[in-house]
Amino acid sequence: MTKSRKSLVKREAVLRVAAEMFVSQGYKSTSIEAIAQEATVSKVNAYRYFGSKECLFRESIRLKIEALECPDLPRLADQNAKDSLLQFCHALDACITADAFVRLDRCIAADLVECPRLGSYFLDQFWGRALGLLSEILEKLHESRKLDVPDTALASEQLTSMIRGLGELERRFGQTGCERSAQRRRDAAVETFLAAYAQDRRSLDQQASAT
Repeated sequence: MTKSRKSLVKREAVLRVAAEMFVSQGYKSTSIEAIAQEATVSKVNAYRYFGSKECLFRESIRLKIEALECPDLPRLADQNAKDSLLQFCHALDACITADAFVRLDRCIAADLVECPRLGSYFLDQFWGRALGLLSEILEKLHESRKLDVPDTALASEQLTSMIRGLGELERRFGQTGCERSAQRRRDAAVETFLAAYAQDRRSLDQQASAT
């Protein structure tokens, strides 16, 4: 094995160990020294690979996020609007209720006082990407006249907020929700969204404003 290959293997080992330790112990309670020891590399090399504890944490968040199903969903807008949105909602819900995501979310929330920048990074890397994908789907549905969505960024935020609902708080505080409730929440969210952004909504709004 070449020297560069050995360095790459060691770097990947540090990253894998860090991703697990940060989630299980939190940012504040996890040290570079402990990560290096568990990964069987020197502390000097761990710093050489990542530069700082915060950079290592950011990389470990990226690794965890890439392992989740959500933002790499297939493009769904070729289907009818209801099926497109139901499939997106189901995939997103499966992602945010996964144990790995819940533990990561709690870990970051617990350490926001220590390092608030990490929260911004998580929001951008996960929710920013997920909302961006949904916005793309809504733009295509709008262009194909399946829906009337003039502001896709706002509409994406509205739909994901309805999907998350009370379930997000239940998970954050250690409660276990049931799939039946989650399914009802997703179905209701999509029905409400479709009612708000149906193609004939604009004409109805115009009629209402004229009276």
